[in-house]
Amino acid sequence: MKKNICFLLLFLLVGSLLHSQSILSSSYVSSHTGNSVVFGYGYAFDQSNEIGIGIKIHINNTFNPDDQHKIYYRRLYSDNLFQHLGLQMHYNHTILKKLTDLHLFLFYNTQLSYGCSKNLGTGDDYFKFGPLTWWENAIGLGFKAALIKDLSLVEKIGLDTDIIFGKDINGNDSTPTFELGCYLNIGLEYSF
Repeated sequence: MKKNICFLLLFLLVGSLLHSQSILSSSYVSSHTGNSVVFGYGYAFDQSNEIGIGIKIHINNTFNPDDQHKIYYRRLYSDNLFQHLGLQMHYNHTILKKLTDLHLFLFYNTQLSYGCSKNLGTGDDYFKFGPLTWWENAIGLGFKAALIKDLSLVEKIGLDTDIIFGKDINGNDSTPTFELGCYLNIGLEYSF
C-alpha cells in the first residue's frame, strides 16, 4: 500500500512539473536589515502562481550613520562566510494578466539570516553584539516586464517586518524584537 501511495505522489509531482515553467533569477535587495544579492530558482505552476527558493548573500555596510540611535535598522553584519549566506523563499500571485509583456503581481518573500548587529558607539568606535537570527517577511506589489524572449526585469516594493532574536547587547538571551521597514527588490529572471 505504501508503495502505491509513493508511486501516485511521484506521478503527480512529475505531472505538475511537466506543466510548470522553470525560472532562474538574480536580484539586488534593499531591506530593513541591509543590502543583499539573491540567486534563486523557481517554478511558475500556471499563469498566476510562482514559488521559488534561493541563496541570499549579505553585503556588509562599511559605514552605518547612527544619528537616529537605531539598534537593528540596516545593522546586519557578517563576520564570516557562513554569516554572509542566508535562505530566501518567495511566492508571487499575478493579479493583472491582460497585458502580454507586463505582469503585475502580489508577492510574499521571507529571508532567514544569521549574523551580528554592528552599531556606532562613542566617537567613531563601533561595537558588535550577537550573533542574532534575522527573519524578514515582506509583502507588497511587483511587476515583471519582458525584455527579450525569455528574459524579464522584475521589481518589487513592499513592507518588511523583521523578527530578530538571539543575544542582546549584554550577551543575554533576549525576547524576539519586531521591527518594520521598506523592502525593495530589482532583478532579472530567465524562464525556460
